[in-house]
This record gives sequence, structure tokens and C-alpha cells, in this order.
Amino acid sequence: MTSERRIGRVIGTGLGLVLIIFAVLGIVLDMLEVIPAGHKGVIITSPGGPSDIEINEGYQFDTRYIWADVVVVEYRTQTVHFIGQDYADDEKGSVQIITNDSMPIFLDLSVIYHIQEDRVADLVLENGVDYQHRIIYPYVRSIARDVASRYQALDIIGEKRSAVETTIQQNIITKLAEKYIIVEGVPMRDVRIPANLESAIINKKVAEQNVLTEQYNLIARQYIANQTIVNAQANATAYIIEQTGFANGTVVRAVGQAQAMERIIAALNSTDLSNRTKDYLTWAYIQALTDPNTKVKFVVVPASGAPIILDVSGEQR
Repeated sequence: MTSERRIGRVIGTGLGLVLIIFAVLGIVLDMLEVIPAGHKGVIITSPGGPSDIEINEGYQFDTRYIWADVVVVEYRTQTVHFIGQDYADDEKGSVQIITNDSMPIFLDLSVIYHIQEDRVADLVLENGVDYQHRIIYPYVRSIARDVASRYQALDIIGEKRSAVETTIQQNIITKLAEKYIIVEGVPMRDVRIPANLESAIINKKVAEQNVLTEQYNLIARQYIANQTIVNAQANATAYIIEQTGFANGTVVRAVGQAQAMERIIAALNSTDLSNRTKDYLTWAYIQALTDPNTKVKFVVVPASGAPIILDVSGEQR
């Protein structure tokens, strides 16, 4: 055997070994699946059919993988956005809705979710790898439209926005849970109305506010008028009570004085009825003179001829 033939045989043998090594390595690699963290592997085709058993993270060896078609699916927290201005494509951009008062409104929202870890294979086998477009997009848009259509435009962009957001989130959570998708939150990022309708709504709101203001002013004026009437009636009643009390007091004082005069006249023992008044006046005159608080300064004493004037105050004339 010549040296050339020997060299050719060695080379051929080496190439054969290399091919065998590569073949074995290829088989080994076909039996290996590398699953990243936060993901699961799902066998969607194989000689034995698809499998509902998830392939866990890490390096996984199995002879089935040689003939199987394995897809890797992320199950950890992720977000789908419904934000933008592309209204022509129902799977892109904001959610367009028609409110209860026939106003178009655009909702910008996001869905934060993760897949139930032990049901990843079920989700993929039932809905396909592109489950977001098969489930999440249509469900979220349908639910948002259904909920928002129960409200008027001013309510959604105003005081009832929180109620709308809560209802949408609860319905989405319930619906997607049936598909093994766990919703963590549905934040509503923006609520917009077309620019040509915004001014009309604002004008309507201003008009309603003006009506309420006028109603309040009318009620205020009516209250003031009623209060004036009440005050006038109260003053009139108080005056009547005051005058009645004064009159009653005068009568009481007069009766008391009359009774006192009767007792004094009786004490004077006046026998002559015609002299009773004279006797009482004389008694009252003496009382005034003897009273230290009297204001009488001069006394006119009747006498024959010219009257006599006496200074009883102790002052010299």
C-alpha cells in the first residue's frame, strides 16, 4: 500500500469520525431545550401529539424533543398597551367607544397581567401562541366599550371616571381569569373627546352652571324676602306685647294707688264724705314735706290777705 493511499484512508477515517461526532452532537442538541427564566416551554407538535405539561426553566434534556416542536412562552408580569391615535386598526391605539349620550370618546389604558404558571400549556394549546391578539385585545376593547356605553360623556371625563375605571378592571379580571390570565391592574391613563365636541360640552356645562346659579340666586332672594316678612311680623308682635304690657302696668298701678288711697282715707277716719279728698290731700302734702327726698322747696300757706311763702329747703332766698 502506497503512502498516498494510507494518507487518504486516514483522512477519510478522520472525516468519518468528525461527521459521526457532529451527528451525535446534533442529536444531543436536539434533545436539549434551554428555557429562560420567567418562561415555560410547551410542546405543540410531536409524534405523540402536543403536551399539556410545561417545560420548566433551565437546561432540559428529553428524547422527545428531537421530534417535537417546542415554543417558549413568557408567563411573568407583562403589559399590553391600548394607547395612541391609530383608530383605524382595532388592535392598535386607544379604545374608541360611544357613550350613552352618543358622544365618541377615546380611552387610553393598559393591562398588566401574568399567566397562571401551571396553565401556560393550556393557554397556548387552546388559544395559540398569539394569545394576546386572540384573547386580550378583543376582550379588553369589548369590555371597555360595554361599560363606558352605560355612562354619559361628561360623567366619564368627570366625577364618575373612577367608577368607570373600577368596573372595567373588574370585568376584565373576571373574563381573562377564565383563560388562565391573571390581571394585576388596568390603569386608565387618559380619557379624550374629539376637539370639535369639547367646546360644545364645555358650553353645555357652563349653561347648566348658569341655570343652577340663577336658581340659587332666586332661592336666596326669596329667603331674604321671607326673612324680612318674618322680622316685620316679629317686630309688630313685640310692639303689641310691649304696649299691652305698658297698658296693663298702668292699670295695675292705678288700681294699686286707688286701693292705697282708700286705705289711707279709711285710716284718717274722715266722717264727712265731702272732706275725705281734702283730708287725703292734706295727708299727702304733709308726707311730701317730711320726706327727705322731696323736691318741694317752697310752700304757699293760705292766710287772710296775701299768701305767705315759706322756704322749707333750708336755703335762703
